[in-house]
Amino acid sequence: MRTRFHFLDSLRAFVMVIGVVYHAIQMGLEGRGDNFHEPLLTNILFVMHSWRMPVFFLMSGFFTQLLLQRRGVSATLRNRFQRVTLPFLVALVLILPINSLF
Repeated sequence: MRTRFHFLDSLRAFVMVIGVVYHAIQMGLEGRGDNFHEPLLTNILFVMHSWRMPVFFLMSGFFTQLLLQRRGVSATLRNRFQRVTLPFLVALVLILPINSLF
């Protein structure tokens, strides 16, 4: 039976919500023009971003280690290739040419 780390699921969800708030504030600040400067919001963004991405990287390493123990190196690499590399390559071929038009 596999162990489920519910607190890590909750932490991941919380950090994702913080990411949505971070990007919403960031877009709001950029939409105001170059002359707009709000120190409070800038500091809030700095504090949010200073720990949000490191938490994601730590969790990724923890879960990758569990995956390596359970599946082994070759199965894990094959799984990551299918789940990450193939969609990336498809998006690269389909989306990048369209995006370059705009």
